[in-house]
Amino acid sequence: MENFTEEIKSEILDKVIGILEEEMLKRGVTAKIENIQFEKGRVGQYISFKSEPFQTQPVIFKNIIIENMNGLIKKDEDTHRETYTVVLPACYTYSHFSGGFNGCQMFTLFFKIDEDGYIFDIKVKSN
Repeated sequence: MENFTEEIKSEILDKVIGILEEEMLKRGVTAKIENIQFEKGRVGQYISFKSEPFQTQPVIFKNIIIENMNGLIKKDEDTHRETYTVVLPACYTYSHFSGGFNGCQMFTLFFKIDEDGYIFDIKVKSN
């Protein structure tokens, strides 16, 4: 995979979004993922995402989104095939009516992608 970011966008991005949305749904969040971005970093590609805003019933915050902090895609060095490890922490971020915002981590999604775009070794760590 010469340009991993392009490969991920064209071949498996929908799979990654599906996995994220399924894990969110297990926790009662039906918001869709709207935006995934990639950025080159020191140790690999960084990945970030945001969901559409959603609300609770009764309404207790101005708005709530799910986003990640410090998602990472890193090439695995000690494998016989070209594989990448992906780490995606998913966090609630909520805005207060009086101003300001806060958040907390919901879960972290770990998985591997091989050179053919096959996703395997999916693990979810709840927080």
